[in-house]
Amino acid sequence: MISKKLLDLIRIMARAVGGQVAIEAGFDAIWSSGLEVSTAHGVPDASILTMTEYLAAARTIAGPPTSIISTVAS
Repeated sequence: MISKKLLDLIRIMARAVGGQVAIEAGFDAIWSSGLEVSTAHGVPDASILTMTEYLAAARTIAGPPTSIISTVAS
């Protein structure tokens, strides 16, 4: 069985790698959806997570100064 700690690491790394790929491909901005962040946390997209948690997720995908467009509801 995979531990919660390992799942957290996988979730964070997936966003970080995806963000880095977008940056290296020359995109000017990265989109972070509330659905993606909720799914990564294993909860439904029903305004369960806090804005602090969405902000933390956005920080994991940002490398150099990058614009992040986020669609979340609270």
